[in-house]
Parts: sequence; structure tokens; C-alpha cells
Amino acid sequence: VAGRCHASRPGITTRVELYDLYVRDAVPKDYPAISLGLLRGLAAIMNEQITTVLSLDEYERHASEYLTQVDAPERLVDEIRRTRLLEVAGGGIGFEHDFLYAYFLAEHLRWQARGTAWLAEELQKPRYQAIAEFLVCRNDDPTAVRALLAAVTEPDFFIGVREGHAGPLAEQVVMEDCHTLIRAATEDLASIAVSIE
Repeated sequence: VAGRCHASRPGITTRVELYDLYVRDAVPKDYPAISLGLLRGLAAIMNEQITTVLSLDEYERHASEYLTQVDAPERLVDEIRRTRLLEVAGGGIGFEHDFLYAYFLAEHLRWQARGTAWLAEELQKPRYQAIAEFLVCRNDDPTAVRALLAAVTEPDFFIGVREGHAGPLAEQVVMEDCHTLIRAATEDLASIAVSIE
């Protein structure tokens, strides 16, 4: 993914930016928004069923229903199935790899979100911890970013934030909060009394 996208647009810093380019390049060019909506829906169904693979029949039924709802041509069922974003094997269909599934699941949540508080509450659920990076990157409001970061319980995530994987704003917010904690700890040192008996 990185190699394919960096060639077309240097300067990409986050996985979200990479995947945005990658998926837009892969979906049918005449119906990109509808194709992305269908893929978000697939990720949501997989999430509900706690699986990463659907039967081809289930894929075709979901795709056909969705395309009917949005008044799009039925041919997209096959066109989207043939994109490099999905893999068909043994009568089942799933995303090309786990990060693509995470990307589309995060996009589904983002589209369903009823505000930052709702999104932060969802992000607290263990099953959504792995998609935090994809959600935090999308915000340009420091208050929203701070609320989403507060919902993450995985310590390793913050290493990635510090390395810029969740975007410059998230890195800035984490560094500000770290400095605030260090400053508070330093001020507390003056009130510590040590006695040797």
C-alpha cells in the first residue's frame, strides 16, 4: 500500500492518508462514494458477526440491497468484488488485509457518529481499540482529539502517536498533556517531605 501511494503523492505521513489514496484508486471510478459506502457496510456486518470473512452469498445480498437503496447499477456488485480491496477464497470474501478492514470499520463508525462524545464512548470498547489511529487522524479539533485519545487504553498506541502515526495534532496533544503531567509532578516535589529515623 505504502509503495503504491507514495509514488503518486509524496509527503503522506499517516496510514489514513495512505489508505484514502489506495482505496480511491481501487474502487470503480464512476461510483467511488457508493463503492466506499458499500465497503463500510461490509466492515460493519463483519464487525457485528465478529468475523473477517463473509460468504459470497451474503456479500452479494448485502451489496445488491445497498445498491438498490442508493439507486446504483447492479454491475457494481461484481466490480467491487473484483477490486484489489477484497479477496475471494473458498466461497468466502474478506478484505485484502486486516488494516483495510480496520480502515473501513473506522470509516463506518465515523459516518455513524453522533458527535465526539459518542465516538469516544464507542472507542472505549475493546473491539474498537485497534482502529483508534484511523479515528484520531480524522479530527482537526484539539478538544475532540483529546477526548478520543482519553478513550484509548492500549499503551502501545501512544508510542505510535508519539512517532506521528496518528497525525501531527494528536502528537501535539499528547506532548502537551505529557508536559502538563511532568510540570504537575515537578511542582509536587516541593511538598514531599522525607524523614529518616
